[in-house]
Amino acid sequence: VNWNTIAYVSAVGNANSLNNYSFTDKNINSKIVYYRILQLDIDGKYTYTPIKVLRDLQGNKNEVGIASVQGKVLLQFANEIKNPLIVRFVSLSGQVMDQQIIQNPTGQVVLNSKVTGNYVISVSNGQDVQTAKQIIL
Repeated sequence: VNWNTIAYVSAVGNANSLNNYSFTDKNINSKIVYYRILQLDIDGKYTYTPIKVLRDLQGNKNEVGIASVQGKVLLQFANEIKNPLIVRFVSLSGQVMDQQIIQNPTGQVVLNSKVTGNYVISVSNGQDVQTAKQIIL
């Protein structure tokens, strides 16, 4: 209901080319945080992105560690997950570039992918496992 502005990010170029923007919120003080972006044009027109929800999963028994080493993605599971997980390789512009399904993962799982570059790895089972981390492949 009540939104607070946490940052302003200025445009870097003209709208005919793709530009990437980022901001790290270092003042999170809640287990659930809602974000949306207001994109304001020079002519005063504006649009809002859909609202995104981030949940703090610390202490969750189904916590997943995510890392990259030599072009591979390493997933570390504290406990066996009884349901299939969907692992998505998402570009910084939000496009899903690769997707893999893992059945009942436990311990360390190494994933190979055909994508290279800077990606967000999203891991989800649609229920109690929801995590993401930005990595470079």
